[in-house]
Amino acid sequence: MNKKSGPFRLLLALLALSIVWLAILPALGRIDRVRLRIESQERRGIHPDAMFYSELGPLKGVQIVRSGGAWKTQDFDLAR
Repeated sequence: MNKKSGPFRLLLALLALSIVWLAILPALGRIDRVRLRIESQERRGIHPDAMFYSELGPLKGVQIVRSGGAWKTQDFDLAR
C-alpha cells in the first residue's frame, strides 16, 4: 500500500459523506411522502432523536420542546 493512498482515501471518504449529508439527505427531505411524515411527527411533538434512542425512558423534570425551529430541553416543576 502506498503511503500517499491513506490521506487520499480519507479525503475520498469525507467527500462521499459530505455529498450524502449535504445533497442526498436534503433531497430526500423534499420528497412529499417524507416531508409529510416529518411534519406529522413534528405536529405530534415527536422528537426525531427519540426514534433512535427510545430505549431511554423519559427524564423526570425535563421535557423536549420545539423552539424557533430547533429542539431544546426545558425543565419543568414536578410539584405541579
